Amino acid sequence: MALYLILMSALFAAMQNLFMRRSVDTKGSTGFYVFSQLLISCLIAILLNPVRSGNYAFDPKVALVGVGLGLLLGLMMWGLGEALKSGSSALSFATLNSSSILPAVLMALLFGASLGHPYRWFNGLGSLLVIAGIFWSSWRDISCKNKMRWIFFIALASCSYVIFSAGTQWKVLLETNGGSSFMLPFSIDPHKGNWLMPFIFLSAALFQFVTTKKEGMKFSKETLVYGILGGIANGSSMFFMLYAVSAAFSWQNAILFPLFSIAVIEICNLFGIYFFKEKIQWLPQYLSVGGLILGSVQWHMIFGG
Repeated sequence: MALYLILMSALFAAMQNLFMRRSVDTKGSTGFYVFSQLLISCLIAILLNPVRSGNYAFDPKVALVGVGLGLLLGLMMWGLGEALKSGSSALSFATLNSSSILPAVLMALLFGASLGHPYRWFNGLGSLLVIAGIFWSSWRDISCKNKMRWIFFIALASCSYVIFSAGTQWKVLLETNGGSSFMLPFSIDPHKGNWLMPFIFLSAALFQFVTTKKEGMKFSKETLVYGILGGIANGSSMFFMLYAVSAAFSWQNAILFPLFSIAVIEICNLFGIYFFKEKIQWLPQYLSVGGLILGSVQWHMIFGG
């Protein structure tokens, strides 16, 4: 179930990337697009959670976690945007996507198998193959105008993404094991978590507004339309992602975000072929998928090792 949900999340994330690319093609303001997208995502989050369920119960601790995750999301998007100004988009996205293997490592180090986050040698080997495939597919487009500036901002974006992703899994532990240790200092009532997504997107939108207002967010009708469509896709993607994290079995935790990244790449490739007549290198994609299979199959149960 969790793997199906994360694939749905990847589909909507790829659609959001398509709408962003369309917006850029119209020469619209990227800052205005992201800001409007996040505001619409907040509205979609309200409709998908409190309104859909009819449960409006509010927990300040959920809001606090949502604000923290939202600031990380905003920091990631800002860092990525700045990195794109100094380095190629292929290199930037490859680096960001490759960091999807690290949330599982971080959660395993902090909480371990006893709390549902095991990590074995085949998880690590599969993850390395995923990284190799991602960078191989982007290698021909790698270039950098200002290396040190690019390194700083892509590292900022990647670290924010890793902590954000791990934070969504930490939130699940707060619901099931909250108050049991200093790493889980308080508990969250899972029946009062419907306001998490709205606070994530609202705080990310405010962060985006503050960081881009100096550059200006020039309004255009086309950018607004794509921002609305992107917001619907982004809000839906986050809904399925959080649902997947909550529904995941312990053996699925290590592959959830790598699967998400690969699925986004593959779907974006299909969009690129259909809408932009791009040529795709398929061998690197096969390498990444092979790494995902290696990292997800429970080999120790099959061979008793």
